[in-house]
Amino acid sequence: MRTASSRKPLSSVWSWIIACSLLLCGVVPSCPAAEGAAPVEALPTTRESLDERLFHAINLKPGHRDALDPLLQGLMPLGDRAAIAVPLGLYGWGRLAGDRRLREVGVFAAAAMASSALVTEGLKGLIARERPVQHLGEAKVRVVGPRAADNRSFPSGHTSNAFAWATVLAGLYPDQELLCYGVATAIAFGRVRLGAHYPSDVLAGAAIGYLAGRLVLDHRDLLLRREEPAPGLNTLGVAQRFRF
Repeated sequence: MRTASSRKPLSSVWSWIIACSLLLCGVVPSCPAAEGAAPVEALPTTRESLDERLFHAINLKPGHRDALDPLLQGLMPLGDRAAIAVPLGLYGWGRLAGDRRLREVGVFAAAAMASSALVTEGLKGLIARERPVQHLGEAKVRVVGPRAADNRSFPSGHTSNAFAWATVLAGLYPDQELLCYGVATAIAFGRVRLGAHYPSDVLAGAAIGYLAGRLVLDHRDLLLRREEPAPGLNTLGVAQRFRF
């Protein structure tokens, strides 16, 4: 009979494979064409043209007022870089209240978001992909809210941040998995709907955030240590050990 513990490694491997595949699917359309290659517009069947078609379908027409806009804008702070203050605050609260579980949540979520941000910011600077409004023009893109920084479209930082903390919380609180990933997915959808990113940007961001969260959960013993009495023959020492 197969136990839950024997299934976990296999599901973990598949989750990594799927996330890496999603990241690759996002990277390919965002990479600039090689010198001398045909322009993207001349290749109607490429992923880039599909990316643009999906963007227009989700973003809607310029000037259109959508009832979802206020809700999506309200969720954006949960994916902003400043959102790392939330897990840090949880850790501080846990320290003051003596709540070990709360401290763990704060540490894991902060570590996942920091790791995700490091990769995301590196790729943004390396790839320097134009925002949809830069590439397609203001007449074809509906931008809601403040305009995001130019040449930093890939990958989506809001999405990677959101999926980083969502993956950690879903792993620690399985009964809240649907809520965590639902909010993260809404943030990813909002980045396209509000005109800040292409679908491939948020696809890659989701993969990066998920991988960062899984990395932290799979190696959480390296983040937390517990001091425990270690009885000896004639002495009582203190042993430092890693734990899950």
